[in-house]
Amino acid sequence: MKNYSYKFRILPTENQKEILSRYFWCGRFIYNYYLNKSIQDYQQNKDKKWNKYEYVKDIVNLKKENERLKEVNSQSLQSVVENLDKAYNKFFTKWWWFPSFKKKQSKQSTKIPQFFKVEWNRIHIPKMKEWIKFIKDREIEWKIKSLTLSQDTDWKYYVSILVEREITELSKTWKSIGCDLGVKDLLITSDWDVYKTLKRKNESKIWRLQMRQSKKQKWSRRYKQLKTKIAKLHKADANRRNDYNHKISIQLVRNYDLIWLENLNVKWMMKNHKLAKSIWSQWWYDLVTKLTYKSDRYWKQVHQISRWYPTSKQCYQCWNVKQSLKLSERTYVCECWYKEDRDINASKNILRYTEIELKL
Repeated sequence: MKNYSYKFRILPTENQKEILSRYFWCGRFIYNYYLNKSIQDYQQNKDKKWNKYEYVKDIVNLKKENERLKEVNSQSLQSVVENLDKAYNKFFTKWWWFPSFKKKQSKQSTKIPQFFKVEWNRIHIPKMKEWIKFIKDREIEWKIKSLTLSQDTDWKYYVSILVEREITELSKTWKSIGCDLGVKDLLITSDWDVYKTLKRKNESKIWRLQMRQSKKQKWSRRYKQLKTKIAKLHKADANRRNDYNHKISIQLVRNYDLIWLENLNVKWMMKNHKLAKSIWSQWWYDLVTKLTYKSDRYWKQVHQISRWYPTSKQCYQCWNVKQSLKLSERTYVCECWYKEDRDINASKNILRYTEIELKL
């Protein structure tokens, strides 16, 4: 049995939007409160480690101090602390940045782990008498585990329904592949397949609207209108990238049993201000995440090699490491007369590293 999620657009009424805003406010308050509390506890005692169970128990005392928290079921508040715990684990494993405080203007979400109902094209959550309608474009199969309600930056509402279902295993291909992540091209494989970088389609429109927005009085009516238009354009670009990464990941998972990726230090790479915007628009983390969970879902494998292995600087033919290789050199030329595209050479080295040095 594997976890599988369905995402639908919900159509709440004005009264339901007000109740959902309370859920979002309580979740945001709990997240920011315990993030700030954990920082203060660490500053007072640096030997004290993060303990989510301690903060989950403290929610009972916090609800006595703040009556607004009683408007939301306790399970949803506890799930917020669990999300904060996941964010801390990513930071401790050096996978992501330190957790940041949630803002009212960013994406809002709340998890309903218990006491919900789903019937045909409507859902019911605790503390709400009316049912919320959603646009059902496909059937929901298997047992439902939890719901996640969210409001995106374009003011649209969604529900993600997590289910546990059986997944048919994909047929084995007995193939492995090395993949190199790049800035010029999103993904380059050792089989000479190149996945191009998506162009930022709405960048010029966003820039013009932001120039107009900067001249308006903050939080005025026209300021909010322009802010909504900008958010919709950003959302359209994000949907394109998300769809593109889904297509790449499922194609690789279907064609190969073992996928090897390089482990990039994105935090260090973002310090290069000339490349920071291009790196941010690549969505490497999103692509790796999709490859990871889809490979697990269909009984395939995705691994990352050592971060310090010289994939780009090493010659695939004679194993010589070219220390003077510059970022502007897009074609790798070695003393042994080996000549190859820089990214393809790196993807071949990734695959050879796994086959020879790791004996896989």
